[in-house]
Amino acid sequence: MHAIPLVKHFIHTKMYYKINFIFTLGVPIGSIIYSMRDQILQKTDTHTIINTIFYWIGYMVVLYALTGSGPSLVILREEQFIKLFLFIASSPWSIIFAQFIAQFLLLMFSVLLLDVLSSALFLLPLFSLIGQSLLIILICSFPVFSLFLNFAAWRIRPETVTPLINILIFFFIFLSINESNMAFVLFSPIDYIYRVSRLVTGEATATLLQIALLTAVTIVYLLIGIFSLKKLKTLPIFRN
Repeated sequence: MHAIPLVKHFIHTKMYYKINFIFTLGVPIGSIIYSMRDQILQKTDTHTIINTIFYWIGYMVVLYALTGSGPSLVILREEQFIKLFLFIASSPWSIIFAQFIAQFLLLMFSVLLLDVLSSALFLLPLFSLIGQSLLIILICSFPVFSLFLNFAAWRIRPETVTPLINILIFFFIFLSINESNMAFVLFSPIDYIYRVSRLVTGEATATLLQIALLTAVTIVYLLIGIFSLKKLKTLPIFRN
């Protein structure tokens, strides 16, 4: 119950910075419409359209996790808000949980908008698309969120966080372009989510190697999150 006020606070904070929706929702929508402009209102290459949609859903999951996980905790820590929130939540775990729920709810809302628009433009079955999308983010969002908790264990200044997020998201996109090499799934969470989505939707044949690799990556992401939580500091590291 202590986390509920924090969830509301984090949602209001994220909604206040509406420009963030240009990157988390506007970029995927614009890219899908532009790259698939010849197939608008024409039910032709459904597989390519669905794969493109789920690639950008992977981008959205990663970007929401990047902005709502460890980097956000770094800013809260250095501005002494974590110390303040501990009076409300009584535990750092409640703050982490509230951060995750807030970004997860906004992620679901954004994905639903993307699915509705994509279904209308490309004549896709709406409820099937929504069901597959929700299943993907249910499977992938918490491991990816856990991965980026490692920022909170670093000695890093808040002003370094935003440039680092920008560099990382372009780096992940660059890596995920080379989808033929399965080794990249170890380094690119976008590729990890994209491969999970292909298995969920039946676009790729499930092999023992793929399942073992994706399971191993999921466990590694979760272990990184557990390790980062143990190293989490609630007081500012860099004092003025």
